[in-house]
Amino acid sequence: MTGLDPSVALFTAGAGTLIFHAVTKQTVPVFGFIVCLYCAYSRVGGEFRRVGHDGGLMAAGLVYVAISQAVRLKGTAWLHRLLPAVVVGPVIMVIGLALAPVAVSMATGETSDNIGYGSAIFLSMSSLLVTLVLAVLGVV
Repeated sequence: MTGLDPSVALFTAGAGTLIFHAVTKQTVPVFGFIVCLYCAYSRVGGEFRRVGHDGGLMAAGLVYVAISQAVRLKGTAWLHRLLPAVVVGPVIMVIGLALAPVAVSMATGETSDNIGYGSAIFLSMSSLLVTLVLAVLGVV
């Protein structure tokens, strides 16, 4: 979509999340700008072209600031009424299910010319194991 190598995007997203956790003392990050990046690109002539990228990012940033100020002033009750768990949960599940084939192809090394099946499976399963252990034990 953006022309960025998926491995670089995943690495920098992970590094950014770790830095976010370190700076904010373990608060939960909000990934509200992914949609804006998607909307900032338009498919023209068979390839993606940048259309209104900077304005879209600025508008998303202003909306984010406005919502964060509303939460600061009014609390989160209105936000929970606007986006209840029964709405947010299925959306997250649909996104996860849509990305599952991509995760499988990346975990098996299909998306890389530089890593074989065995190495990719070992690396992906090691990452999954560490994630599960930390999630279950709550150790960070």
